Amino acid sequence: MQGLTEPGVNQYNHNVLLYYLMGIGAMTLCSLGIIGNALSIIVLTRRVMRSSTYSYLTALAISDTFFLLFTMIICLRDTKKPVRNEFQTVEPYYAYLFPYIHPLAVTFQITSIWLTMAFTVDRYIMICHPFKAERWCSVNRARKVIIGLTLAGVLFNLVRFFEYRTVERDDNTVDIDLAPLGKGDTFRMVVHSWLYLTCVAGIPFLSLLILNIFLIRAVHESRKKGREINAKEKRRNDTTVMLIGVIVIFLICQGPALISRMIWAFELKKAVESVPLNTFNEVSNFLVIVNSAINIVPYYFFGKKFRKQFWRLFCKCILSKDELRRLTRSLSLSIDRRQSNAGHVELNHLEEIQHSESYKKFLHKYSIAIPLIDNGMDRSPSPSGDGLYHTDDLMKHCEQDKDGQRKLRVQFESNGNCEVKVDTCGECQNSMIL
Repeated sequence: MQGLTEPGVNQYNHNVLLYYLMGIGAMTLCSLGIIGNALSIIVLTRRVMRSSTYSYLTALAISDTFFLLFTMIICLRDTKKPVRNEFQTVEPYYAYLFPYIHPLAVTFQITSIWLTMAFTVDRYIMICHPFKAERWCSVNRARKVIIGLTLAGVLFNLVRFFEYRTVERDDNTVDIDLAPLGKGDTFRMVVHSWLYLTCVAGIPFLSLLILNIFLIRAVHESRKKGREINAKEKRRNDTTVMLIGVIVIFLICQGPALISRMIWAFELKKAVESVPLNTFNEVSNFLVIVNSAINIVPYYFFGKKFRKQFWRLFCKCILSKDELRRLTRSLSLSIDRRQSNAGHVELNHLEEIQHSESYKKFLHKYSIAIPLIDNGMDRSPSPSGDGLYHTDDLMKHCEQDKDGQRKLRVQFESNGNCEVKVDTCGECQNSMIL
């Protein structure tokens, strides 16, 4: 975000624009965005959401929250309604804070851009190169990447803390001005032009655009299969569609800021003296705020898993106990009864499970066990290399229970989570997780 407006622009009209756009619009949006990001963090950090993708999204929500907080401080100056023919002075506290708050806001803005690129690469590997996903898309590796990108963001923007300075006037007023380093052509060309163009605009934006095309194509090809895809692949597609939505919003909102920054870097005089360009700069800054504030929207509307957890956590106050129980039951146990080559177990007694008394008491960590009937189908190991043994392999190596039947065990927890397992043998303790 650019911080100053040089003389030469119609100051009053510019101040009116800043008042409505940044003083009212941006402050309101920042407040709502901080609340939305806080809700996102609560949902994304649940145990059931543990994955590399959601680790990146959690870090992105945290980075966006800090960016919005520092942006609110920057926008405090614009909350005072301008008066025609009245010179607008800078409050002393603002003049002393701005040289430090501005680079902090830019640091988290750039970190958010890099985190967006990181989870896009993570999703690309997971969807387009699934055999490499186990190695490259683990939660521990994601955390290391997040820490590395955060440190890199701080180091990359360290020089910006010397870009602005507080100036004390002879009339006992204070103002903000570019420091000698910030006024230098070398600083502007290196930091605002080449480094920004390469590390913030060029590589991330180009990578996001290309990888997003691959992800859209992969989801399209998967959906063309129709009923041939299994439940796991459908859940994976839902998450991918959610991330595609996040990336599209990112490109739309960050694109104008990229153009504005390039104009400011290469055509400084034209940028500060042209009213249309100055207006475009402020609008692009506002769109950056929009991007950091509305990520919960694609999470909720495109992310089925996120939406489920959101309802479980925050809708207890508007739903009765029975309504929430029915909703949680429908969202907790998703079983694909279609026969597929992936070797999923067919549940012949689903109706009995759903109407059993034990199932209705799932909020109390109860377990239910129902017979799993082998109907003679060939259930070979999954060709996707997921490492799971399916029913045919398990039955070859395990003895039956005393009653001669395998058991399907559903473990419910008080928080609404559930885990479905096939108990195969009391001796070897093997089980299959659905």
